[in-house]
Amino acid sequence: AIAASVFFLASPCQCEDKKDAPLLYSKAVASYHDGNFVSAIDGFKQVVALSPNHPIAWNDLGRAYLALNRNAEAIAAFEQQIKVNPNSIFAYNNLGLALEYEKRYGEAEDAFKRQLQFSPHDRWAHGNLARVALMRHEYELAARELQSVIEITPKDANAYVSLAELYLQIGRPERAIPEMDRAIELSATPHIWNNLAYLLAKHDLQLDRAQRYSESAVQSVEARLRTMEVRTLTRSDVDSVDTLAADWDTLGLIHFKRSHFATAEAYISAAWTLTQSGTAAFHLGQVYEAEKRLDDAKLMYACAQNSHEIVTDLRPLLNGLVSSQSEEQQLRVKCSDKVEEARHITLGSSSKEKGEAKIIVGVGSDSTITGARWISGGLSLEAAKDALKSFDFSFVFPSPPPPRFF
Repeated sequence: AIAASVFFLASPCQCEDKKDAPLLYSKAVASYHDGNFVSAIDGFKQVVALSPNHPIAWNDLGRAYLALNRNAEAIAAFEQQIKVNPNSIFAYNNLGLALEYEKRYGEAEDAFKRQLQFSPHDRWAHGNLARVALMRHEYELAARELQSVIEITPKDANAYVSLAELYLQIGRPERAIPEMDRAIELSATPHIWNNLAYLLAKHDLQLDRAQRYSESAVQSVEARLRTMEVRTLTRSDVDSVDTLAADWDTLGLIHFKRSHFATAEAYISAAWTLTQSGTAAFHLGQVYEAEKRLDDAKLMYACAQNSHEIVTDLRPLLNGLVSSQSEEQQLRVKCSDKVEEARHITLGSSSKEKGEAKIIVGVGSDSTITGARWISGGLSLEAAKDALKSFDFSFVFPSPPPPRFF
């Protein structure tokens, strides 16, 4: 774990005056909302260096770290926020999320409970506590918290999805199905379709219904992506790519459950390529194992074990495939390399410039770049935008007609 001293600045910044803290804070918030989390972190660190007792900057710093999965640093920032303001109405909830991502579920549960002491009607804290309770098989607590969510926001379809998940986990599908029906009544949307399809597939229930929901979600998101243009993209539009990856993963899982292994692999592999999701890695490992591709299965299970998304301990599964603890460790290192490779491209530029920039590119149905838009960063790297336009991503879409993504 990374100690707090790694990023807590011990002395005031020498380059700014304390009166500049509000302006720096505003710029950092703008960077955060623009999705430029590295710049936001730099900005919030300057703010807390100038104003160590700033009422909310430590919390915002933690959120920026959390967005980059830098969970240990996020935890330290949220804990510092609580020291600065023990009655913070946000920090305990965010601390709970960071602890959850680190799989420190008992501590996460305590943080969410603490949040509810300050804000008893915080539906997010109730929902987060219910989710962690489900992970820990604390079903009475989970049910109580989900009922609180429904009392606070009775038209929240997500709460009914979670309630259905609880009933499925305790082996009561006859009670889960009405909750699913209620969720659909409240919100017949791609998000709810996908989540219900995933639950049904995970528990081998009503696979025809699951496939209808899943295909509807995929088709809806793909159609939306086809209408988007790089020059007019919003943050929500870009997030649709992650949504599509999750939807592809669900549809792949359904095909896996139906022993359609080639189709399952096409969808889940595309999902993992886009996001390197731990859930997709686990499902892809299942497909490879069913296809007797055991080396590939072991690698993807190791990738899943590396991820904060996977609640289930996959070591027993891995132990059935690997010959030693040393081999498991080698696989996890190999997976880290595979993830890094998936997240980087080489443009072949002879430039020696170094720096950071944010550029949005559109990838068309033939895997070529359809457009590039400079967002922010060092101007010395602006030429990279043109180099990106000629790059071939060689992405394999799982089915026609392919969407575009960004």
